[in-house]
Amino acid sequence: MHARIHNLATDEIIAAVARPGPMGRTIITAGPTQSGEILTGEATDLKDPAQSSPYASTTAFTPSAYTDAYLSASRDRNVTPGYANKRATLTGTQGTVIDVSYRIGTSGIGDGDGSDNRGVRYRLEFFAK
Repeated sequence: MHARIHNLATDEIIAAVARPGPMGRTIITAGPTQSGEILTGEATDLKDPAQSSPYASTTAFTPSAYTDAYLSASRDRNVTPGYANKRATLTGTQGTVIDVSYRIGTSGIGDGDGSDNRGVRYRLEFFAK
């Protein structure tokens, strides 16, 4: 899968690739950034709480309406039912460490967000190429 990581402080767009790794994990490689840094890390699955959620269920006509209703009631906004929900830590060659949470649909399209060890926020976008 191909991805873009958007640095919200500098507006830099960093190209990234996610590929299958050992034991069901996903390996993410991003960069180089404008400063030449390469980021790498492993993503792990987050459990889908929809199967045992303490929140009431809802019926909606579109997947996004269901997702919005679920997220407004959920305490863990990083997990969306019906998606592969993942969390990763990317470590850079110049000391940057980015923690991200994201979701990917069966089509390979997804999104997420995170922040680094310097307080910079990031948005992620996964897309089919």
